[in-house]
Amino acid sequence: KDIDLSDMEWQPIKDFAGKLDGANFTISGLTINQPYMSNAGLFANLKSGATVENVSITEADIIAKDYIGLLAGQSDSANVTNVSVQGQIFAQNTADSYAGGLIGGVLDIAAGKRITLNNGRRTSKTIYSFIWKCLFRCLGLYLWVFLCL
Repeated sequence: KDIDLSDMEWQPIKDFAGKLDGANFTISGLTINQPYMSNAGLFANLKSGATVENVSITEADIIAKDYIGLLAGQSDSANVTNVSVQGQIFAQNTADSYAGGLIGGVLDIAAGKRITLNNGRRTSKTIYSFIWKCLFRCLGLYLWVFLCL
């Protein structure tokens, strides 16, 4: 069954290490308005071995500090299959900010950890420029990161 979260502010699920099979249903209206929050998304972080599959997130709107993704703020070697996202992110741009359509950041990527993505379709794009990032960082302003179909 589809889930409509538009009448509430979502608190990200922390340390998810299980399996979510969304059975091709949609989660809509996911809203987070926490300008000082790190690890923002449906999940705060996906732990090693976590699996998320067969779900769509639409009409999401997230305002947070850093590590922001519509599915998860961070991931540590998760498996993501047949997941699509659509919405917008407003990230406070600091030296450690990471924001992405699906997942904001990957933990210990230098140590060879990675996210496995299967059968995903690109349903979002991130408008992000290194020049703008540097400019906004210097000015201490916020950076809009838009995600759209």
